[in-house]
Order: sequence, then structure tokens, then C-alpha cells
Amino acid sequence: MNKSRFDLRALVSLTCTVADEEKQLSVLLDNIVRQADDSIGMFYDDLCEQVSWKLPTAHAKAFLEEAEKQGDGLCEDWMFLVPDRIEQYTGLKDKNGHPICEGDIVKRHSKYSENEKDVVLQVEWNCKGARYITTDKKHDNWIFSMFDYEYEILGNIHENPELLEDKK
Repeated sequence: MNKSRFDLRALVSLTCTVADEEKQLSVLLDNIVRQADDSIGMFYDDLCEQVSWKLPTAHAKAFLEEAEKQGDGLCEDWMFLVPDRIEQYTGLKDKNGHPICEGDIVKRHSKYSENEKDVVLQVEWNCKGARYITTDKKHDNWIFSMFDYEYEILGNIHENPELLEDKK
């Protein structure tokens, strides 16, 4: 099995008709495989399950119908889609055992200092340092250290941007 299937997630946005009104619907999908042409592939059953879990029923139905129209089609049980963004798993897990990915918003808590306040940060890839970092609302960069801190995923920048409203 392709290991990257578990290391990546993708944001897919589609313009769908819901109750005779056009809406832009976005879903962050896990368990994807990145294709050579930068599209993504995933099992159709996984797509249905994730979309149904993340969107209200009418929106989920519209999203799946549009995905079938716009995607490269259903190849047996496999669906191909064009993502807005692909994000990678950092290889680290939060204090609850959930995988931390690029774009996640995390709360950082010091393991050693009770005087240090918890900070809300976004996980990002830093090309210069070739590593994952966390940034705060002021764009200050913090080293993504699992030795001194524990992290808890609060959400992600796509589904919960209000967690970092002040970030520009």
C-alpha cells in the first residue's frame, strides 16, 4: 500500500447548488493519495463518509454530486479530484494522539514551566529551515519542539480560521 495515503490531507472546494442557490463548499479530506498530475485519489466510500461527516446532509449530497461531475470520474471504487491545497502530516502527534498536519491550529503548553502561558499557534512548513514551525498571530516563528512543549489540536486554518483571526 502507498505510504503517502496516510501522510497527506487535501482541501477540496467545489461550487455546488444547494436549494437552488450556488455555494462554495470546502472539505478537508484525509486518506488521500497524491497523483503525479497533482490531483488526488481516494476510495469513493472514504470520500462519501468524510463528506457526510463534515457537511450537513443537503450540502454533502450536493458536494458528492459535483465531485462526480468535476472529478476525473469514478474508476471502480476510486475517485479523482483536483485539490486547492495538499498538506502533509508532520510525523508528530498531539497530546491526545491525533496526527498534527500543516495548517493545524494548536495550543502549546509548556511541560516544565507553570508560569508560561499557553499560546495558540499555526503549524507551517519553513522552506529556509527545511522543518515545521509554528507561528503566532503576530507572525512570530516558534520552533516546533516536542521536548519542551506539548500540543493540542484545536482545529485547522481552513475550517476554524477564527482561531487565528488577528493573523495576517
